[in-house]
Amino acid sequence: LYPWYRHTPASQGTPLVELSAADVDLEIAVAEAELARLRSAVDAAVLDVRGADFEAGARLEQDAERAAVDLQTLLTDEKRDAAELATVEGLLQKQRDLVEKRLASAEQRDQLDLRRAALAESVADATASVATARAHAARADARLAEWKKGHSASADDARTGPERAGVHAQEERLRQLRAQKDALTLRAPITGRVSAVLTAEGAALGEGEVAARVLDDAARTATAWVDEQNAGRVSVGDRVALRPADGRGGERAGVVRALGVAVVELPVRFRAIPGEVSFVRAVFIDLDAGGAQLPPLPGQAFEASFSAGTRGAS
Repeated sequence: LYPWYRHTPASQGTPLVELSAADVDLEIAVAEAELARLRSAVDAAVLDVRGADFEAGARLEQDAERAAVDLQTLLTDEKRDAAELATVEGLLQKQRDLVEKRLASAEQRDQLDLRRAALAESVADATASVATARAHAARADARLAEWKKGHSASADDARTGPERAGVHAQEERLRQLRAQKDALTLRAPITGRVSAVLTAEGAALGEGEVAARVLDDAARTATAWVDEQNAGRVSVGDRVALRPADGRGGERAGVVRALGVAVVELPVRFRAIPGEVSFVRAVFIDLDAGGAQLPPLPGQAFEASFSAGTRGAS
């Protein structure tokens, strides 16, 4: 687990946490190799249905098919072993660290070390085998291409239907794995501020556990207090301009959504003389989207100007 943001602004879609994808990466590598093998099988099936009336062509197609299948099999084994080797090396390093810290016995470390050595030897041997198979496949393809120069044939797609269905199924499997990997990156669902990161780097998370919290701190509404003498001049739908009372920060604009149902006492913090009671009417405002952010302090003081020219403090 790798937290990238802590108590900082985050736009919607910003990556917040990335979960380990080693297991999924291994599955994707194996699935990609299998897809390549299946596509090769389709090519081989197509070749198999071509030139059925030509004995020489059929023999060359079979040679090319066999060489391609052998090559893809070796490539699949090599890629699988290489992916497994990388995974084992990572696990071995972690196990070594645990042994050094006396948090685990050396037995599992030694087993992983033996497995890593066997895989390394297998990968090294596969390199030479793949090179030989690749050269053989190239020669078979060249012979087949030379034969095709003097022959024309068409593939029978119906006879390769099962192989093509296998390719489509494997492509869907790969799509699901890649979507699963993408889901391991947790992104901000809204634009706001990271209020808490609830896990540490390297910690394990169970399904449904909360990794981080994002607080929506964008102001969308405001309340203005209009003295009772001018309250009747404000109507629902009037435009409103808001300016910070201390002169700092950008202005906001909005529209009057509703009016208070009664005249009430002005809150003490907005009175010029705290002990002097005055009466006002509340005006509820919906702020326009896309304006400058209001300071993220509830109750921040602003001056409000309405389209009719009345003024008050919010």
